[in-house]
Amino acid sequence: MGASLSKFKEWVLECPAALPRMRLGPESSDNPLMLQFFTWQAKHDTLSWWRYLEAELPQLAKMGFTQLWLPPPNKAAENDGRGYDAYDLWDLGEFEQKGIVETRWGSREELLSACDAARSCGVDILIDAVLNHKLGADRAECFSAIPVDAQNRLRNVGPEREIEVSRVMLRPLSLVEYGL
Repeated sequence: MGASLSKFKEWVLECPAALPRMRLGPESSDNPLMLQFFTWQAKHDTLSWWRYLEAELPQLAKMGFTQLWLPPPNKAAENDGRGYDAYDLWDLGEFEQKGIVETRWGSREELLSACDAARSCGVDILIDAVLNHKLGADRAECFSAIPVDAQNRLRNVGPEREIEVSRVMLRPLSLVEYGL
């Protein structure tokens, strides 16, 4: 058991970053430390979340945090959505869609300003980008589907049937603006 644990520690400590440009922390840090800077209920009373982050950055850096994990910054299906109910992955709070410009977290400009502040404090930013969540469609569409066993998706548990799936999107403004 001791040799296995030793091998595991060696692998973890010597493991290269998953991506060539990904760092475990600032070059000067021997002890990288990440903070998840959001919760499901996270909301500030008087500031957007991005402005709050920017205000807290000097203190977070002083406390030794080298990386901050931020919530999905994209436009959500609901005005108060956290971004996991993605509507427009490219709208970071700059287009009026779903009756609002900003996301739950703030505007695109505020996000970019907070990222600049993080860079100047030597703190890396990691965005929780959940690209496969597509709940924020404008209307539903019907498809044929076969129900499967929740424990074994290769085993059918019923006949083919029509289901309604929210997936039709009107042309989001970011796609028009950025020519995507």
